[in-house]
Amino acid sequence: MANPVYHEGTKHIEVDCHSICAAFEARVITLSHIFTDLQIADIFTKALPRHRHCLLSSKLMLIDQPASI
Repeated sequence: MANPVYHEGTKHIEVDCHSICAAFEARVITLSHIFTDLQIADIFTKALPRHRHCLLSSKLMLIDQPASI
């Protein structure tokens, strides 16, 4: 049975997934577990408390710009 939610728009995701799996199996890349507290991508996808936002910003090496008056 075909995947009922699959359509052409998700084809690139499937190709990327297969590419990553093949590279992992060929030992070209390694995959590491990243704890939830260190998921830097959260800064782009979630509303975060100030302290968490500052922590992740520092990991991305972002700096605060002074507010102009």
